[in-house]
Amino acid sequence: MNSKEFEASLYERLYLFFAEHEFELLPEKKQFRREISTGFQNVILSPSFADKEYWLEVNLGVRLHSIEHFAQQFLDSRIDFKDDANTVVISIGKITQNKYFRYK
Repeated sequence: MNSKEFEASLYERLYLFFAEHEFELLPEKKQFRREISTGFQNVILSPSFADKEYWLEVNLGVRLHSIEHFAQQFLDSRIDFKDDANTVVISIGKITQNKYFRYK
């Protein structure tokens, strides 16, 4: 299985779980996202292949539109990424105090 096939299989396996929790799959952004009244919540998946093994880093993000509309005017972000900027992002590893944790 190559990297693209692994990623497609991953999304396929996780799709129903996230759909049940009102998250939409955005494969081009490598995430599942749920819109909320103040912004969005997302689960960002970063798959990689190393030493004949697949690794997956998982980050949780939140965007608050009001904060981002204010902050983005002072940041040098590309205009086409501003609407997708997270206000806060944290990896599963940092949450569990295992800084470089990845699923294998």
